[in-house]
Parts: sequence; structure tokens; C-alpha cells
Amino acid sequence: ATIDPARYAAPFQHRVLRTGPDSYDAKTACFLGTALQLIGSHAAGTRFLTAALPRLRAQGWVRLVPQAIAQQAWAALHRGNWDLAAGAAGEADILAREMHQPLWVAAARTAKAMVAAIRGDDDAARGLLSQAEALALPMAARPVLSDIQATRAVIALGRGRYDEAFEHLHRTFDPSDPAHHHFRSLWHVGEYVEAAVHTGRVDDTRQQLARAESLASSSLSPRLNIALLYARAQLPGDDTAEVRFATALRSDLTEWPFYRARLH
Repeated sequence: ATIDPARYAAPFQHRVLRTGPDSYDAKTACFLGTALQLIGSHAAGTRFLTAALPRLRAQGWVRLVPQAIAQQAWAALHRGNWDLAAGAAGEADILAREMHQPLWVAAARTAKAMVAAIRGDDDAARGLLSQAEALALPMAARPVLSDIQATRAVIALGRGRYDEAFEHLHRTFDPSDPAHHHFRSLWHVGEYVEAAVHTGRVDDTRQQLARAESLASSSLSPRLNIALLYARAQLPGDDTAEVRFATALRSDLTEWPFYRARLH
């Protein structure tokens, strides 16, 4: 599920979600929670990681703690809880540095940067992203590099720099770019369409939209589905825009307050 979510996300969820985190030892629950996060099932992933953390600490699996907390930070981010995300990312950053885990330092700092970007603190976000990229690039950590570009796009979108946002996101869809990730890039297809609409480049997004539609039906990724919901509503066309926005807003957006606000 972690390596090829497009193929394995659905059967993985069907098997794992029939059980609960207490059905597994702490280490396994942590790995399952991380996999659920990476396929975009954040609510379920949070349940597994939250249950695993105290047992990881108690049983001496401390090297897994930064991973679990960094993933909790990203889950809180996707679900619109900025304070929780910032706190978890800060703790993960400290612990990962102490344990010499550069991958999780990079992931935590990218999460901190995303919180700063959403809150409008562009300078802090850029500084954190530069630090994260310096760690992630030599490791070819594509999921982190994809998130870095997505965060830069959020900064640009917030300032109305749509061409810049488009270019940042376009990199994540280019297989020749270090920031490309075959699945995670699709989580930001809504922002990709948003930037494209404002720059007259919607046709450039059609291929990725079609791929996202195909994978959403087979992978059952909640994160991918919400990205598509946001993307579809913004697509230009005939007089159906009001219908498309209304359809999106009638969906269950309880877990996605940020996207609900942006749709409004």
C-alpha cells in the first residue's frame, strides 16, 4: 500500500479496517497507521497512530516515535487542525533530529511550513522549506519533495501568484522531476486546477484529472476524492458551475473544513 497505493490501497483498507489498532502489536499498528496516511485515509491512520504511540514509548520502540508523530501532524493538516499539526510537527522535528532521522526531520519541517503558509507567514514557510529540501533532495524522498512543492504552491495561491503556483504543482506531475510522485501529486489536483483556471491553462491539467478520476475509483483514497471534488467544482464550462459547487458542498465535508471553506 505504501509503495503502490494506486494498486493496493483498496484491498489494504478492506483488510485493515475490519480490525482495529488494538488487534496488533505497537510496531505493526504504527506501520499500518503510516500506510493508511500515505494512501490518504487520514482519520483511520490517526486512530492507529494514536493507539500505537504510548505503546511504542512504553515498549522501547522510540525510533518509531518521530515517524508516528510526523504522520499525525500531516493528518491534522489535511483535516484543518492547524494548532495540532504545528505542535505535532514541532515535536517530531525535535525527536527526529535527536535520533538522526533526516527523512522525518524533512517531513516534520515541511508540515510546519505548510501551517505557516496557510497562516500567511511566508518568510517562515520558505525558510523551513529550504531546510527540508536540503535534507530530502539527496535522499530522493519523493513524497516529501512533492509536499514541498505543494506548500510552495499554497504560498503562491494565497498571494494570487497563479502562474507560480501552477509551475510548482506541475513539477510534481512531471516524471522526470525529483518532486514527482505517482500518487501523492494527485492529492493537490484541486490546487492544480485552481491555478490553471486563473492562468488559462486548464487543458494542461486534463490528463492528470483523468488519471486522478481513474485512480480514485480503484484506490478508495479519501484524500484523493476530496481533491477531485474541489477540482471538479472549479472546472470552467457551461452554466453548470453553480450545480457543481452545490454538489461539492452537499458532500460530507466534516473531515475537510479547509476545503469546505475554500469551496464557499
